[in-house]
Amino acid sequence: MGALKSLPGAKSQYVGHGRKLHSDYPQSVEELEPRCRPVSIIVGLNSFNFMWLNDRTSRESDIRKMTVYPGEMIMFTNHCLHAGGENSTNEEQTRLFAYLASDESHFPSGEVTTWDWQRGDNDPLISKPSSTANTAPIRRPGTNQIRLITGRVATSVGRGTDR
Repeated sequence: MGALKSLPGAKSQYVGHGRKLHSDYPQSVEELEPRCRPVSIIVGLNSFNFMWLNDRTSRESDIRKMTVYPGEMIMFTNHCLHAGGENSTNEEQTRLFAYLASDESHFPSGEVTTWDWQRGDNDPLISKPSSTANTAPIRRPGTNQIRLITGRVATSVGRGTDR
């Protein structure tokens, strides 16, 4: 479990990852039975924006956006390609996150799997996993906080690791 803040003016993760959505988990979890696949939970402490695709056969124009309000939560599996939205406000946007996994090796390791688009027309299809993106490049000395790309800060709770 941890907390994630979007600083005022933070760009979306979609922009920060080069216009790519991501999955929180390594590709190896695709081989698990659906009932054993990990789940992500995000709870809004204040409002924040979220982007996602309904399925992996969608086009870029199918990206959905929503605002998650204080006290609301979203829950999704590794199959959900998503990104945190931009923070166009003058205030920090804070949310709690947790990962539920049947095996400790399935927890995210500080990297996400980004997905390419099949370019070639004005409305490309989602294609395939392209690479991993480090979501935690800078650790704040003397704290349990890590500075994430695109103006986000994560704080770990419990277990003494940044999960």
